[in-house]
Amino acid sequence: AVKPDIMTLLVGINDIWRSFSAETYTSPETIEKNLREILMKTKQDFPDVKIILLEPFLLPIPFRVYWRGRVAELIDVTRRVAVELADGYIPLDGLFAKEQLVTPWKELADDGIHPVEKGQKMIAKYLVEELKRFI
Repeated sequence: AVKPDIMTLLVGINDIWRSFSAETYTSPETIEKNLREILMKTKQDFPDVKIILLEPFLLPIPFRVYWRGRVAELIDVTRRVAVELADGYIPLDGLFAKEQLVTPWKELADDGIHPVEKGQKMIAKYLVEELKRFI
């Protein structure tokens, strides 16, 4: 019965986390295939829905810096799929990198992944800006 007008989606960072913590590797190709399937099914079921993808991000927490290569792969996948299937895109990794020029990363996401209040507000600001294009 629910017919969304707009869908936002942030995917993938848990796949990366699991690949290091539980040794459960999900390849970029599998992530891309799954993301495409989700978006294509959504567009099939809700042809008028506007889809906004949010870029995965990783702040430079010292004990997770070795994740950067995998995150870069995931960002490439997300950007590629966004060009083909999304109506909007928020480049969070780049936006967080820019914000770190004036705000220490721990004030944005103290574990490098899950934003705390200041990081949440930053994401909300950019999401509201993107949503305005569609409402």
